[in-house]
Amino acid sequence: MVQLLCDSEARERAEGIGNVMSSKKRRRHTPDQIIRKLAEGNKLLAGGTELDAVCRHLEIAESTWHRWVAQYVSTDMRCSP
Repeated sequence: MVQLLCDSEARERAEGIGNVMSSKKRRRHTPDQIIRKLAEGNKLLAGGTELDAVCRHLEIAESTWHRWVAQYVSTDMRCSP
């Protein structure tokens, strides 16, 4: 009985059925990757793209975008026209 449960759980994991969150793997970005994504996102925003579309394109959450901006963009860059 225990073996059957283990086999079915392993099969579900292999097929991607077991955990819905498994499709969203947590990823750590390096500072260089973050700076590149912020630059690309700022270009898209300047072109008139909505923030939610930019975040989808960059494959990050909006909360991540705001956290990165707070951490990586200097105050004088945010205030410049």
